[in-house]
Amino acid sequence: MSLNSQNGGAKISTLFSLALLAAFVWALFNVGPVFIADYNLQDEMVQVAQKPRTRSIQDSQYEKMVLDEAIELDLQDYIKLSQIKVKTKGTSREIKLKYQRTVKILPGFVHTFVFDHTVDERIL
Repeated sequence: MSLNSQNGGAKISTLFSLALLAAFVWALFNVGPVFIADYNLQDEMVQVAQKPRTRSIQDSQYEKMVLDEAIELDLQDYIKLSQIKVKTKGTSREIKLKYQRTVKILPGFVHTFVFDHTVDERIL
């Protein structure tokens, strides 16, 4: 007859692993939407930068277009019109935007992410 004795060591490491996994999922749940919204905003900046050049639309109106996209992505608390700079030159348009978002990643752990984008695209 064989006796299987367990000392409980595996239980502690399993609990620790589960707690670590839960913390990772919680952090991902809090940080993921921040980066997804930023990625979508950067994609919209490229779209605005590629818009055809017309004499009736000034660079300030392109800045407003970028701000409208930021509002649509629910980023109006982080991005103001003064942070968006558009410069049309020859056959290209450059858009610069720098903003920050403070996120509570885990209880007791807050981090400020700084996003700095420069989009320089050829005008279609």
